[in-house]
Amino acid sequence: MNWNHLKVILKLYELGTIRAAAKVLDVDQATLGRYLNEIEAELNMKLFVRSRNGVQPTTDMIRILPYINTIQDQIYALDRTIHQSKEQVAGVVKISTTDSLAIDFIAPMLVTLKEKYPHLKVELITTIDTLSLDKSEIDISIRTYRATESDFIVRHLASWEVGLYASEKYLLDHGMPNTIDNHSIVAYQEGITSNLDINTVVGEPIRASQVISRVNSSLILANLVHLGVGIGELPTYIANKKKLIRIWPEKKRKNDYEVWLALHKDTYKTPRVRAIIDELVYIFEMEKYSF
Repeated sequence: MNWNHLKVILKLYELGTIRAAAKVLDVDQATLGRYLNEIEAELNMKLFVRSRNGVQPTTDMIRILPYINTIQDQIYALDRTIHQSKEQVAGVVKISTTDSLAIDFIAPMLVTLKEKYPHLKVELITTIDTLSLDKSEIDISIRTYRATESDFIVRHLASWEVGLYASEKYLLDHGMPNTIDNHSIVAYQEGITSNLDINTVVGEPIRASQVISRVNSSLILANLVHLGVGIGELPTYIANKKKLIRIWPEKKRKNDYEVWLALHKDTYKTPRVRAIIDELVYIFEMEKYSF
């Protein structure tokens, strides 16, 4: 028996007629009558005697009624507790991250977050600069490197292999590279990602003259590759979304593209921050298997 069964039984007992109960439960009388037959068959118990004046509870119905009322009270109490918990998750949470992570992960999270916690607001700051968690500039940092401060809570969210990619247009114009020589490169600026050798792509040396543009954003780099400006290193999830073609699948950058969450230990104590962390962990867990 489930909660819907119990609601039907209670409404029939309270209102005394199938017509009145059907109206409250927003079903037609014939459907409710069939539903009652199914419940009684499942329980192997006659609950009501039907007559022209309505329905009368049987002795079996009177016997189980206290248990049904207890279950109803517990369900209502649970609903109140959940509602109160959601009301407590309110206020503003400041999140700092990169533009590509904001578009691909944080923005989709905000859709479900709004439904779950209508009083929770998010200030999203996209920047390559590291904002201070200590000075309350932000509450949560989502970055492609691991924070090392001792008073921070740190969590690894995801990692993807980084390969070399080109657009279909670029390959039609220039052909599939046999070597990196004589091909145009779009690349990151120095210091954008940790342990990045700006003089190589997937371990292959490049010349300064080959580099058409250096950027400080995976989002911009992906768009330049997509437009056919040149070939470039990208994490697999971004390249797959752009439908780019991988060059030399056996080669990859030494360090994977990693995503880390960091926040101050004191910040974690607030319900609104914990609620967002739960959503972040979930969406990265789901998304990293979907590409």
